[in-house]
Amino acid sequence: MFGIVVTLEPYHLVNTPWFRAELPATDVPTVVASCSELEDAVVATGPGLEVGILAHIKQPPPDGWSLRSLAGDRTVINPILSDAWGALPWGTQPTEETPAR
Repeated sequence: MFGIVVTLEPYHLVNTPWFRAELPATDVPTVVASCSELEDAVVATGPGLEVGILAHIKQPPPDGWSLRSLAGDRTVINPILSDAWGALPWGTQPTEETPAR
């Protein structure tokens, strides 16, 4: 089991020891992530979200670790957003090869 606290805005330092010391202790490994971090991690290809999270559960993640790191250098493709851009009557559609943020 792994807990993910999802926020609408990014809190860049929330997973560092300075901030984590102010949060309640949990029995379950937990990470705080913005919705954009979660989106990047979910649509990252090879390995998927579950493989990346399981690897971090087996060994403690480094201070300041974020879900976005699961994407690494891999391409992040969100087919829902790609289709939405393609349906717009103006502008150009972003390329399918958008690098991870």
